[in-house]
Amino acid sequence: MFFKNVAIEAVACALPTTIITSADIESQLADTMGRMGIKPGLIEGLTGIRERRFWDADQQASDVATLAAEKVLEKSGIPRDAIGCLISTSVSKDYIEPSVASMVHGNLGLADHCINYDMGNACLGFVNAMASVGMMIDAGLVDYGLIVDGENSREVVEATIERLSKPDAKPESFRDQFATLTLGSGAVAMIVCRRYLTTSGHVVNGSAWNWPKRPGTWPAAHWPTGAMRLSTPTCLTR
Repeated sequence: MFFKNVAIEAVACALPTTIITSADIESQLADTMGRMGIKPGLIEGLTGIRERRFWDADQQASDVATLAAEKVLEKSGIPRDAIGCLISTSVSKDYIEPSVASMVHGNLGLADHCINYDMGNACLGFVNAMASVGMMIDAGLVDYGLIVDGENSREVVEATIERLSKPDAKPESFRDQFATLTLGSGAVAMIVCRRYLTTSGHVVNGSAWNWPKRPGTWPAAHWPTGAMRLSTPTCLTR
């Protein structure tokens, strides 16, 4: 799908101050890793992740998403009553219900006419939200949309370390839960708007599940014939 009138106006992020290195995690798992014959440096060596950050335990997804949203609103100068849609793509949740989006909506004091909802699709959720807001803009439903994401992985990482630290932890468990040890925390917010309203000039060309076979090609009007199917959606920008 190609957009006609969609642009990214501004992006902002918020980061926790607590830094946990991969070496810190491995030091907590030293007994388990030694028993399994796993050498130190595995996490960084396999993933390239040297450190990750954690929010305080009592900071919720909506709290940190609000921090990023406040930053992007200040950065862009867009009035709050101009935001027509708010989507949260947070994997972390304050509650099962109400939605994170509704909490952020209330925290920001957005207008009653601004619709809000959560969109969950793991790592792809934010890109899906960009496509959804883009379709709303092209349909003439909204002029500005706000997308937020706030994550706090502290609880799940600490729980995984606790499980893997037990004397009966098996190599299979370590392998299956290894990816959790790479998780970090942070928050981001983006304002997407109608193209003629943007001051950034950063146009969103579309959301594509099909990609041209020839790398680097960018046809002026449409993709060339003979496209291959991608398993993940991509937002095309310039």
